[in-house]
Amino acid sequence: MVDKSLQKSDLMNILLIYPPQVRAFMPHLALPLVKQELTRRGHHCKIIDLNLKFYLHVLNRSTLEKAQLKLREEIDLYKQKNEFTNGELVLFARKSSALIRSQYIIDNIELALKIFNGEQFYDFGKYKFALKILEESLELFSSNYGFTDIGISRFRMKYGVSRSAEILEACEDKAENPFLDMFPAWIDEEINSFKPDAIAITFSMDEQLIPGFTLANYLRKTWNGLMVAGGGMVTRLKHELPNHPVFSKIFDSYFPFANAAKFCDMLDALANKPFTMPDKFSDLCPDFSDLPLDDYLAPERLLPFELTIGCSYAKCFYCNHYKTYGDYRYGDATAAANHLKVISEKYGSRHFYFVDEDLVPKFGEELATALKEMKVDINWMIFGRLHKAWKQETFEKLSAGGCKRLIWGLDSVTDRIQAAMNKFTDLDYAEDLLKWSSINGITNSLNFIVGYPSETREEALTIVDFLKRNKPSMGNVGSAIAVSNFMLVKDAAWDKMELKPRIKEEEDFAIYYEFDVERGLTMDETPAFAQEIQDIGVDHLSVGKFNPALRELALLYCSRYGSADDIPITEITGDTSGVEMQFFPVNLESIYGEIQQKMAELSFTSEQFKSNWWRVVTEKEPTTVPIGNIYGYTLNFSYNEVCFQLPISLDLVIEQ
Repeated sequence: MVDKSLQKSDLMNILLIYPPQVRAFMPHLALPLVKQELTRRGHHCKIIDLNLKFYLHVLNRSTLEKAQLKLREEIDLYKQKNEFTNGELVLFARKSSALIRSQYIIDNIELALKIFNGEQFYDFGKYKFALKILEESLELFSSNYGFTDIGISRFRMKYGVSRSAEILEACEDKAENPFLDMFPAWIDEEINSFKPDAIAITFSMDEQLIPGFTLANYLRKTWNGLMVAGGGMVTRLKHELPNHPVFSKIFDSYFPFANAAKFCDMLDALANKPFTMPDKFSDLCPDFSDLPLDDYLAPERLLPFELTIGCSYAKCFYCNHYKTYGDYRYGDATAAANHLKVISEKYGSRHFYFVDEDLVPKFGEELATALKEMKVDINWMIFGRLHKAWKQETFEKLSAGGCKRLIWGLDSVTDRIQAAMNKFTDLDYAEDLLKWSSINGITNSLNFIVGYPSETREEALTIVDFLKRNKPSMGNVGSAIAVSNFMLVKDAAWDKMELKPRIKEEEDFAIYYEFDVERGLTMDETPAFAQEIQDIGVDHLSVGKFNPALRELALLYCSRYGSADDIPITEITGDTSGVEMQFFPVNLESIYGEIQQKMAELSFTSEQFKSNWWRVVTEKEPTTVPIGNIYGYTLNFSYNEVCFQLPISLDLVIEQ
């Protein structure tokens, strides 16, 4: 499918695209690395972050006012009905609730953005208010698109991403897919101005599959150039995508693993350029120059960086993430420190998220020493694995070199499950490491997995005991826990775990699988139990209770504050002048409450990656209700917790 006109002895224009929909607190790293290599080889290259563009489009008063107007029109049509089907009832409840909230959200979106992008972000009460408004804004916008559910950390539709047929169907559904309304104008403008010879799209998360293929499908119909795809999701689907009857024709090539060099080699060949030896990984310094860094949702510039590629351990039975990188590539500490000095000075950033799988302690010491000697004044965080190569002096050196936060994949606090996972963490030594980290001013964040095959409820609950024992080590600003339910992933060592996978032939793009166990916690009961442990840790042990739970933003808090006592918490309600009573012909409060309850009861299946609004209709069937009295509702805008959504209150009933 390659356009023969590309074969020319000239430089090429390459457009690199990062599609929606993932968090937008900082740029993604892959494309700035690709741009650096392409530019070194003499090509013209431009990055466009459509994910950020999507956020800037939605989190805008004009966009939200249009969404509100559309809601009013749709609700007026619903009000003409005598009764609702189950699907209509769910959509009516969702849209009506969004309409009640809409004016308050519209009146406060500019304040929320001002807080997020300024000094007020560091007031935790104001931060909670702003985050709530941003989440509500995304819900207001997505309620215009049927069952589609968009949030800061999620994108779910009535279509799943485990079935190729559903992805293709989603790419054409104008009622459910918001990107069909946006992409044509956005991408046509870029093509007309930049005139690319080739376009590359990266897929890092499953949430990007439908938006990314929606974009690629449009491009394939309207533009006749070379188009390639890469990223973590391409690696996970490295066998399926190139051999699929439709997806194999959308892109000319798929590049799994971290294969920027092979992509660049192909472009050089098409441009009749002589072969260029690719840079070593340690020589690559990401180029963020195309990106509007001040537009990301953070008060200070926060940038990603990578020290090494892959996982130094790569033996955990349940994991497949390290397999998305290909071979493990060890970095160079001095080169990394030099790059960080250049980037920090060029882009004015003091905060870095190192996206490595795990920090090797010796490398960490070398990096921290180099940063200190070069007087590179930055704050950074990274993932780590708790093992005996870590020493007390390691944390002293890391702290002196700017390390502020370590995210540990502890996963289990019982020796039996550690062995079953093939991790073999020395749990007593792990407690020492947490203590040494904390006393050196480095914040600990712990990740746990509940429901590993054969794990009992009693074994999982030992997480609570562990947190109680180590509460002093989890008291630094930015501390957090993330208690997740076990998920069976593609390419993990299934034969090493006590489970039986449920393979569904129709799920040809599956990344996650359902499973059965003969003993221990079941797949169905684990999610609620994991959330219960999470709530105990946060609400009763106060781990991370007064700082952002989102890891990128937590780094900013632990870089700013030495103690949780220093964090201001100002409760605000924003502009409430536009809040008015809204009237509906059904008891919306009761219906909405029932829907939320049924959402909480949804089982853990492969359908979990679909919108809960859709799953309630297809799996739970809410009670159909007739049209009756007139009910008046107002918004409880004083609600100021971290969770969503803003409650509505029934204030008036007019009997008919």
